[in-house]
Parts: sequence; structure tokens; C-alpha cells
Amino acid sequence: MPRRQFGIAGDFLRHCPDDLVIETLREQAGHDVTQDQLRELLRLQRMVHRHQNLRNKIRRDIRAGAEIEPGPVGAFVRSFESKILSAAKLRKVLDDETVATILQRIEPTTVHQLILWEDFSQI
Repeated sequence: MPRRQFGIAGDFLRHCPDDLVIETLREQAGHDVTQDQLRELLRLQRMVHRHQNLRNKIRRDIRAGAEIEPGPVGAFVRSFESKILSAAKLRKVLDDETVATILQRIEPTTVHQLILWEDFSQI
């Protein structure tokens, strides 16, 4: 039986029999995901991408000194620093052994990644 693509990723799918994966996922889902839902998600995803591009352009323009057209909508760029710890940044201030100890003590975060694709041959 060929492997089916599901909306989760990881070693779980690679090491479980197909029947177990399908049954486990169906028990959790309760109902099927429709093509209309997937198409709507792709449409919204494209809108988010356009939003991000426009937001980044406006932010760059304002920081470069661009004037904002007078009207009911205004904008400004607020800049602030935020500390985000990563192994690379920790290694800049700590030795490798200390970084390894810290990373070993931190529990991993579970990520549920939804992977979408569009197959125009099916349309």
C-alpha cells in the first residue's frame, strides 16, 4: 500500500505501518478535510504572503524617511530590541559545555506543521 500524505510530519509516519497511521489519525480527526477547506487555506496563505510583503515594504519606506500621504490612516515604525536565546547566541557568551548543559535541560517544543501543496493537474 503506498504511503499517504497527512498533515503531520516527523519520524512517526516513517516508522509506523500505514494501517496504524491511518487509523490513529482518523480516530483523532473525527471527520475528513475537504478540498474546499484546503483551497481556502491556500487562498488565505497567499493573502498573508502579500500582506507580509506590503508590510515589509511600508516599514522599509518609513524607516528610510518616506512621507505618509495625509488621510484617515496613519502609520509609524516602532523599533525595540528583544532578546531571543539560541544556541549560536549562547555560544558567543558561554563555553560549549555550558551551552550543551543548558540545551540538554530545556524540554523540546512540539511543533505541528501543516504542509500544503497545489497540484494543478487535478484541477
